[in-house]
Amino acid sequence: MTMAEFLEVEKEAEAVRLPDLYEVINGEIVEVPAMSFNAVEIANILNEFIIQYLALHRIGRSRVEQMFHIPVMDDESRIRRPDVAYISYERLPKSRRIPLRGHAIDGIVPDIAIEVISPNELAVDVHVKILEYLNANVKSVWVIIPDVCQVFVYTSPTTVRIYALTDTLDAGEILPGFTVPVAELFPETDDDPASE
Repeated sequence: MTMAEFLEVEKEAEAVRLPDLYEVINGEIVEVPAMSFNAVEIANILNEFIIQYLALHRIGRSRVEQMFHIPVMDDESRIRRPDVAYISYERLPKSRRIPLRGHAIDGIVPDIAIEVISPNELAVDVHVKILEYLNANVKSVWVIIPDVCQVFVYTSPTTVRIYALTDTLDAGEILPGFTVPVAELFPETDDDPASE
């Protein structure tokens, strides 16, 4: 299914209730489980740091759970929903009009796609997303793993930098001068299983 065909199906299905959270895989609408409370908190903390940086630098926008058309070789209609994304004004100009209808802007991929791993996510699914993002020209993919308090930053399928709790995360040339202490991304949690 091409992106144009999917958009036509989406338009016809507006009267039909779509899941609150979904991605499009091989032309099928696939419901995506909600993020865990901890993952949501981490995504929001990181998004706040990026927004503070962008308030001073005004070079792009940060979005939480924005859908993007991420075409892959055997699935041109692929749509993914990174937990946090940074999109430069170079890729999505500030002056560009945003479509009133639809859920993903065609032809735009984020500069940075960020996935915060929830307990129910499978490693293989996350790895597939990393490769899809990178192959679609996303410059950097950040994978945040709360269980080990680490951030994995991929700039190619074989190049990854791991930031530990004592490190300071940066975005290199994508967000020049942006830094955040990794420890500040991870809120204190109640590890007592009886409290869940």
